[in-house]
Amino acid sequence: MKSKQPLTIDLNNFFKPLITDGLDPVASYEEEFSQIHSGIKTLKQTGNLPYAKLSQDDAMRDNVTLMAGRYQQYDNVVVLGIGGSALGASSLYYAIKGPYANYVAGTQKKSPRLFVVDHIEAQTIGDLFNLISADKNLFVVISKSGSTSETLAQYLLVKKFFANIGRENFLFITDPQKGLLRDLVVKENYASLVVPPGVGGRFSVFSPVGLFPLAACGVDITALLDGVEHMEQLCLNDRLAQNPAGLVAVTCHQWLKRHGVSEIVMMPYSERLHFFSDWFAQLWGESLGKMFTLKGEKKFTGSTPVKSVGVTDQHSQLQLYLEGPRNKVVVFVEVENTDYEGHLGESNSGDERLDFLSGQTMHKLMSAEKAATEESLRENNRPNATIKMSMINEFQLGQLYQLFMNVVPYMGALLDINPFDQPAVEKIKKFTFGLLGRKGFEDFADKLKAHKKDKGLVF
Repeated sequence: MKSKQPLTIDLNNFFKPLITDGLDPVASYEEEFSQIHSGIKTLKQTGNLPYAKLSQDDAMRDNVTLMAGRYQQYDNVVVLGIGGSALGASSLYYAIKGPYANYVAGTQKKSPRLFVVDHIEAQTIGDLFNLISADKNLFVVISKSGSTSETLAQYLLVKKFFANIGRENFLFITDPQKGLLRDLVVKENYASLVVPPGVGGRFSVFSPVGLFPLAACGVDITALLDGVEHMEQLCLNDRLAQNPAGLVAVTCHQWLKRHGVSEIVMMPYSERLHFFSDWFAQLWGESLGKMFTLKGEKKFTGSTPVKSVGVTDQHSQLQLYLEGPRNKVVVFVEVENTDYEGHLGESNSGDERLDFLSGQTMHKLMSAEKAATEESLRENNRPNATIKMSMINEFQLGQLYQLFMNVVPYMGALLDINPFDQPAVEKIKKFTFGLLGRKGFEDFADKLKAHKKDKGLVF
């Protein structure tokens, strides 16, 4: 089978309920889409949406590949970061290498293992550090701003835990010119790569932020970027009916606007895509959950991303999706082929309750369960869409991730909000600085202290 197959995006079960209600999302959005698409296309062409050009940056790719080659003798690559600095690399590594990649030991291991520390839970970090040897680890410290509290704390903990660690065990990925991490690169002579200007964390997976850890751990980033570029070209199409990102956006917007949908469920039918849902949740939630419109009007906007995985969540969440509030759309990701299908063998027990599985495969069972879930939702008039991957590989995944990064700007324009900022998150950072006594943030600390005096209903 060819490894470079395009994704198949089946939106029939998204569209049909709307058409039944007398609405045609393509026809009704043609003019609005044309105006929005023209603006987005211009932004891309002028470099004002730089995430869209990353797949064409050969110099960046070559630099990442060269740098990654320097660390092949290391046992482990440990990413220190949070949010967009971590979710892309970790979810792609899990998808491509599989959930047990880090259990491969000794001479069987062809490249370093990847560990991503995307939290600040001390016990869990300590458990990891106790498992690895300091002189055979590369710690990749990632923060675009260079001042992310969690990342700085992770870095300091590494320095404290591994007392004799050297600068050769660190690589920083941060702003090219400013910020604390860039200052440390200059001061300590650490190896470093650059977060391209204008590329926000949740859009940075195909920058050095995501590419370097993946390349260092044996992922084919050229194939990954080829998939990104393939999808990017599709999303430049001026016709709505032929623009996958535009079609997904206008249909989601129609359900949100006309039918009060408030949740979007991402449900891949693949354990390897389990953490793709986490990456999607940040992209969708942080981009589209906004209080103010572009005109400054207060309008609480957005839809809540729900992380799910088939078939596991058929036994935990599906009852709600089928018979609960009609406030959800479901997006499936289906994998058509796999290297190991899990043949169940022949059963001649004489008991049909077991023998119906005779000659079947685990992969066929997975496909049947997805088809059954899709049909059940359709019968209950619950909107759903299916994205089909021919297989899980770098080219397919590049398309999948780039598709949704391109859906977000269209959704932002349709909702009249800025999908590229995160003002509420920035406010949390300021409160955190205040609580920890950072100079210049005393007012935030005072607000919290004043609130703490009111005990209220505390038992």
